[in-house]
Amino acid sequence: MAYKKGGAVLPTLTLQIAMTRRFELDCALYGLTEEALLRAREILVADPAVGHPYVDNVALWSWQHAGYDVIYAISGDFSKLVLLELRPHVEVPGKMIERILSTIDRVNAIKRLFGI
Repeated sequence: MAYKKGGAVLPTLTLQIAMTRRFELDCALYGLTEEALLRAREILVADPAVGHPYVDNVALWSWQHAGYDVIYAISGDFSKLVLLELRPHVEVPGKMIERILSTIDRVNAIKRLFGI
C-alpha cells in the first residue's frame, strides 16, 4: 500500500500479525472477547511500539490492554509481530517502596564500608 504526498508516492508500513497457540489458549482461558482482540490488533497495526520492550530482550514487548498484559515479539524492522502470551494484569503493590528501601540499604552498606 502507498499514498501520495505532494505528487510523490510514499510506501507505507505493512505489519503481519500472528498468534501462538498459547496466546489463543490464554484468550479462551481468561475470556478475552473477540472485540477486545480485534481492537488490540487495530492498535498494534497503528502503533506496533505501543508497549514497552523487555530490558534483557528488546524483541519482546509487554503492553497492558483491556485489563490484560499482552506479551508479543516484534521483528527489528517492525514488519512482523507475534502475540505470544496473555495474562491478567496485576498491580504489584509496594514495588516503588521496595526499590527505595533497597537503595537505602545500599547507601548504608557503602557508608559502613567507608566507616561513615
